[in-house]
Amino acid sequence: MNIRFLGLLILGVMLCIPLAFSATSLKGMVDAKQAGEVRVALAPGSTAVPRVGDAVSFTVEMDGLEIEAGAGTVSKVEGPQVWVKVTEGQPNIDMIAVIQASGIGETAEMAPASDASEPVSGPCVYGELMANRGLSRQSNVEEFRRYEMKLRKKSDRSGADAFNLALIYHMGLGGFPKNPAKAKAYYEQGIGWPAWRKGANAFSVIQDPHEPKLMHNLGCMYLNGEGIPADREVARELFRKAEQRGSERSRQMLDRLGQ
Repeated sequence: MNIRFLGLLILGVMLCIPLAFSATSLKGMVDAKQAGEVRVALAPGSTAVPRVGDAVSFTVEMDGLEIEAGAGTVSKVEGPQVWVKVTEGQPNIDMIAVIQASGIGETAEMAPASDASEPVSGPCVYGELMANRGLSRQSNVEEFRRYEMKLRKKSDRSGADAFNLALIYHMGLGGFPKNPAKAKAYYEQGIGWPAWRKGANAFSVIQDPHEPKLMHNLGCMYLNGEGIPADREVARELFRKAEQRGSERSRQMLDRLGQ
């Protein structure tokens, strides 16, 4: 073997090594959480396997866009599910997780499709601003601030107004910092929550067509413990009321929670 051929052979091996050990993106969805960690259910049909220490990013879909919502590293692998130590943000149930899986060329054993722990398709919250309100994810900070001030000063806010105000603080839209307490207050205001909790037969005096989304998103806050103690019973109650008013997403959440 001549020296030139040997040199080419070594060069070829060196070029192939990075490819052999490169990471592959593996998608899943958050289906449980505990102090400082979340559990991710892997998507079926994976050809890559996550390892402890692999990087993870979390996103939420809004107006057709995937918005970054946090980061972490794999702390434990349990077959079709992995635990992730959260290092940035506050990922919640049903957020999308993208794992930079370092186990290449292997197939993870997936849970059957009928598994009751399989996450619901899509994020928990309704994350789109109400239509015809003059704003979108592409609106600039100043437009959001003017809009927020206008709604805040209105004395006759509609359900859609309350929903949009709540969502701005719930998701941190338009440069506003996330504020679970304000989001919760606006969701509650939109559905007449205090009166209902005292035993009233309806959430509000005048039924608003936007009530199901208000109820559902408030249910997500109770389910995930966003700024309030997590309470699945209250979340179920809100999802049930929203389902009765036509929310398909609430029906999915009730199926997942076992009614």
